[in-house]
Amino acid sequence: MKKKKRKKLRTGDEIVVSCPKCGHKHHYESLFALDQVSITALCENCGFLFLKHLNDKIKATTDLLNSDPKAVALLKNGKVKEFKAYLENKTGLF
Repeated sequence: MKKKKRKKLRTGDEIVVSCPKCGHKHHYESLFALDQVSITALCENCGFLFLKHLNDKIKATTDLLNSDPKAVALLKNGKVKEFKAYLENKTGLF
């Protein structure tokens, strides 16, 4: 299977972060601009704490991968959908 080539972010690239609850796309001028936004920022569309949720999900994913060999095996074997379901089951994060 051929891997997709990822576009590398440059300093001036626009960053788009989608709200996991409603899908609203939040646009930021750069990584620096996103870094300046409070983690308690609310989604403009639904009021969800989308950045806090995404931060919590990243932390939970990192913690799970550091402590659970089954999670690592799922990713190594390319079972991304199964990994997402496993993560949600273990952490409660969608």
